[in-house]
Amino acid sequence: CAYYDTEQFQDKVRAITNQFSIFSMNIRSLPNKFNEFKNYLSDLNNENFKFSVIGLQEIWSIPLNSNFSIPGYSKIEYKVRESKTYKNNTGGGVAFFIDSNFDYEILENFSIFIPHIFEAIVIRVKLSKNKYKVIANIYRPNTAPLGNVSRFNDILSELIINLKGDHNLKSDELTI
Repeated sequence: CAYYDTEQFQDKVRAITNQFSIFSMNIRSLPNKFNEFKNYLSDLNNENFKFSVIGLQEIWSIPLNSNFSIPGYSKIEYKVRESKTYKNNTGGGVAFFIDSNFDYEILENFSIFIPHIFEAIVIRVKLSKNKYKVIANIYRPNTAPLGNVSRFNDILSELIINLKGDHNLKSDELTI
């Protein structure tokens, strides 16, 4: 995988249009870095290119009644450890922003969230009439002594098996 600075990335995608794309980032506190992230995203997106789906990990706690919105994207879809109250620095959490041109659904039965062990949100994005893409945003907390890598791997393996075995999903839809 090649690494690009912002200018190199802009040059690379300048001629790309209408192509499905995914951006993933460990943001390590969305509330503290949201404005910086929006500016970074506006540098990467341009008049011809826009990420279709943005996956964020370690969003930490989302303050109640907060408004994390990005023009041209759906409302933030997320799962965090402390969903009822705002507790600073609780860590973890996963989120998606989806281009507002796409219809999507959260696949709750696959969106597994076991605090300190396995955190995932899974979506199904409609690309065209009968074509979809399933995308899993997965985070493995390393909170010792709770961060059990073996248990994480078992859950991940089971999730992949269940996704591949679901008769409502086609194998060409899966992106993990």
